[in-house]
Amino acid sequence: MATKTLNLDEMGEIIQNSVDHIDDADQMIEFAQDIAQIIAKHFGGVVTGVSNAEDPLATFYADENVPPNGGVYAEVDTDVSVEEFMEDVEVE
Repeated sequence: MATKTLNLDEMGEIIQNSVDHIDDADQMIEFAQDIAQIIAKHFGGVVTGVSNAEDPLATFYADENVPPNGGVYAEVDTDVSVEEFMEDVEVE
């Protein structure tokens, strides 16, 4: 049995091109929810929902696992500042 070995760039390419390969709205939402959960699991944050099957949008709240500088969230959705995103996180 032949296998394919994918590096992170190739896996990212599959994710980026997913809309070209998923034509069912429910499947697209489920896929986006799975990706959002992976992001939250590894980089902190809480996924509060995913909407819009044609161009999925995931909503995240910061939690104690997101670093004070905003981590991976700092460079995305720049309409919301890191300070605003982090304002409800309780620092211990």
